[in-house]
Amino acid sequence: GDEATPSERAWTENFKDHDGETSRTHGLVDDVLDELANEAYAGVGAIGDVMRRVRETFKEYDVSVARTDMFSKRGHDDKDATRDAQASARRAHVCANAVRYTDRFSYHRDVDVRGVEFSGELADVGRFAGQNRDPNKPRFVTIIVYLNPQWTVDDEGETLFVDEDTGVGVVIVPKPGRVVFMDADVFHSLKPTRRKVRYSLVIHTLFNARADAGVMARELARPEWGTPAHVGSAARLMELIKATST
Repeated sequence: GDEATPSERAWTENFKDHDGETSRTHGLVDDVLDELANEAYAGVGAIGDVMRRVRETFKEYDVSVARTDMFSKRGHDDKDATRDAQASARRAHVCANAVRYTDRFSYHRDVDVRGVEFSGELADVGRFAGQNRDPNKPRFVTIIVYLNPQWTVDDEGETLFVDEDTGVGVVIVPKPGRVVFMDADVFHSLKPTRRKVRYSLVIHTLFNARADAGVMARELARPEWGTPAHVGSAARLMELIKATST
């Protein structure tokens, strides 16, 4: 991860981080990305290992890698939409980023759930009418796995999250082995690195709460991770809850 340019054997500078992005950055070449998508679909390899640990952590959910046949593309930010060679009807939604110091990114959502209509094995779920955290619908969750073996704050390349209502945000340093679980409709972006290339794996998933999940299905934060730090609108909501419960 110390080189300034990703290897051309695995990476190509023809990747758009989302549909509205005007600049192109480094993503995996077709063959490598196809292999990752096949692993995700079959539940084997590195992605299979990640997903097994995710399911062990979130036992109150049925967790699956999102596939193109699970829902209509309207409202979904399909990172492979411009690549006909990978337009498989059952394609798993996975990708990888190699962020450089010359890259520029804009704020975006991975998924806008408004108007998303489920199909295939999830056809009985119907269409989203509310938000991504609707307890009666599967929850779109993006999983980011940071892959560099070494990284410091001075290397930069942080993932940036912002609450649009308050203009307050969160900065996540891509520490080695760190995994981020984010609601896929959260407004976010990336900061360019100082010099190194920052590598990450991105898995788009659906968290479907089990019938007996109870209150735990409302939160992605786990009790063993410590007390959550509420920011922006979430902080306002917590203040309101405290005020009305006393």
